[in-house]
Amino acid sequence: KDRDRFFGRMYSYFPEGVRPDVRECVRIANRVVGAYVRGQLFLGLVIFLITLIGLQLMGIEFAIGLAVVAGFTELIPIIGPLIPLVVATLVGATISPAAAAAAFVVFAILQQIEANIVAPRVEGKALALHPALVLAVLILGLEIAGLVGALFATLFTSIILISGQYAFRRASGLIDPPP
Repeated sequence: KDRDRFFGRMYSYFPEGVRPDVRECVRIANRVVGAYVRGQLFLGLVIFLITLIGLQLMGIEFAIGLAVVAGFTELIPIIGPLIPLVVATLVGATISPAAAAAAFVVFAILQQIEANIVAPRVEGKALALHPALVLAVLILGLEIAGLVGALFATLFTSIILISGQYAFRRASGLIDPPP
């Protein structure tokens, strides 16, 4: 009920003729945000599984716990994937220097795979963006607004692109106005 009142009030600020298009753009943004959240959760699950398999193959103790940390911290942009690298190296150091080195190598490799292959593809597919564009807007977002910019860069880019496509198709008469 509050949601309906909020959106009804928000829409009232727009001229009557464009309100259906504004509603459609809000629906587009809602779909994109949902896809983004699902993509991030899927990415965390993929990183959890890859980490678990990699650590178990290396015979590293606490593989499940470290994989859980890797999956959850994947949701933190830029620094998230580095956190399990540090934690795993410290845990490995309590066992032996060789275990610390093995944990560091495994997580360094996993972080490179995640940052350069898995994350751009998963985010790109979830948000309908090319993986190269995902990397470019992440870097741009980081440069402009730091970690917050990196966190929302792909989400905002997707909303802008999809809303722009909608506006172009509406202006060109390729689609009918929404009800």
